Amino acid sequence: MKMFRFMLVLACFLVSFFAEASRFIDRNQTSLSTMQDPKVPLVAVVDCGSVSQVELFRRARLWLVQALANEHLALSDPQTGDLVGRLRQVVTLPRTENSAGGVYRFRSTVVIECANRKYRIQITRVELEDNGNFQPISMETYCQKMPSVCAELDKQLQGILTALQHDVTEYKPF
Repeated sequence: MKMFRFMLVLACFLVSFFAEASRFIDRNQTSLSTMQDPKVPLVAVVDCGSVSQVELFRRARLWLVQALANEHLALSDPQTGDLVGRLRQVVTLPRTENSAGGVYRFRSTVVIECANRKYRIQITRVELEDNGNFQPISMETYCQKMPSVCAELDKQLQGILTALQHDVTEYKPF
């Protein structure tokens, strides 16, 4: 009887643990199209095999400096392996029968954490820069009104995640 109670308590614990874990996993988004909460970042975690922490940080920092172009790094800490910068994306849509087209400017925060031969990139705080008054507009609202712009932005942000993965894992030393 004691064994049955123990198994029942263990089963309840495991169910509650996995329910909580699935909530956490669901909050790590990989696409803007599924964005329920704009404060939850787009996330990618990549294992880089036998690369040392210092080398991984160096590769990620090189990639981020090139991706940011004229921006500056807000944080670059080699001891913790953290990198933070602001990223600007420009989405240009051509005029079609169904769309007026236009040029849309977005800004976001890029956070890269390097630890245990892995890195995690998070693209957070994606906001539209309105050219008229430079006030940020909620992405949740914007994606409902302009799904084609959000789809193109999502494609570009996915390209950023892919480019980082390629440039860091396939880095060719000279």
